[in-house]
Amino acid sequence: MVEVLVADPAFPMGQVLNIVWAIYRNLPFIRAVVALNSLERALLVLMHKQPSMVVASLLQCSPTCTCVAMRMWKVTLSKPQVAEKVLQELLSRLMNQSPCKTSTSTGDNPRVLSLAAARTVSEILLQRTCLREVEAIFPQLFLALLFQVSFTTELTVQEVHIFWREHQEDLLGPIRSVVQSMRVLLCSMGFESQALAIEAQGGWDALLSSQTHLMGVRIVAREMMKTPRPLLSTIFCHLAELLSVEEPTWGMIAMVFLVESLLPVSGLGRDPASLP
Repeated sequence: MVEVLVADPAFPMGQVLNIVWAIYRNLPFIRAVVALNSLERALLVLMHKQPSMVVASLLQCSPTCTCVAMRMWKVTLSKPQVAEKVLQELLSRLMNQSPCKTSTSTGDNPRVLSLAAARTVSEILLQRTCLREVEAIFPQLFLALLFQVSFTTELTVQEVHIFWREHQEDLLGPIRSVVQSMRVLLCSMGFESQALAIEAQGGWDALLSSQTHLMGVRIVAREMMKTPRPLLSTIFCHLAELLSVEEPTWGMIAMVFLVESLLPVSGLGRDPASLP
């Protein structure tokens, strides 16, 4: 039925969520190879036609990215061109984090969906299936996750419950989950030394608390200064762009990152009192 619907030129795009939900709920019980192949083709066609709707639907089906959801993500990432679309859509969801956009459901709560996107990115990186495509958007993805940590510290109890109701026994809380995504991203891209240095200075732990969050951002920025100059230039360009967006949290994080990055050049000390 799914294959017939997807193949129809007059396919009703409003049914994408229903189809993705149907696949998600039934996939664990399907054993026939022919049927599985049919569903994989359908997912790829859907992702090609409506990448934004499919990504949003999958995030709604499983905010914490269960093993069933991961099977579906793997299918959509199996083709390089489709993988690029998937990652771009996940990046878009990560950047759609305004604290003004709240809701009582997963489906229309951008903050919950951006948190789900962060968790999904972490799981995708652990699979190591599309690292080339990830590398192409690394600067944007790194900054998006850094900003996501800030927004996660502002989540309401209700929003945390919406995100976590699927697997409350998970050992990673929402904030720690996003921080873990940042660590996995750095390690996957060959920056293990930076990830270890951040840990040694207590940077990852500092990011977890709203009281010490900006200190964590400073430590991360300091270690990212040790990455190749072309990468730093790209990160700075994206930070400059974000400063023009009317979003207080983005502006604060971007300024702290830039100031800490410029300290070695300016010769200012590391003492917090030396910050402008």
